[in-house]
Amino acid sequence: MTKARSAVLAALEEASEPLSATGVSERLSGLCDLATVYRSLHWLEGSGSVESFALYCSEHGKIGRASCRERV
Repeated sequence: MTKARSAVLAALEEASEPLSATGVSERLSGLCDLATVYRSLHWLEGSGSVESFALYCSEHGKIGRASCRERV
């Protein structure tokens, strides 16, 4: 696993709530750019390490996407 993927996974594991890609990026304090965070989240989701979901508001429609560490 790459350093970026490991860092993204660690940020999600340490979080007390689901995080958006921007939230993960902010926690990484410049370790990698936002595009790398998105790619890492995509890879981690494909490997089954994390789950992601879209957030919807009945008034405003889709308002974001969040990821969280899969709970076993």
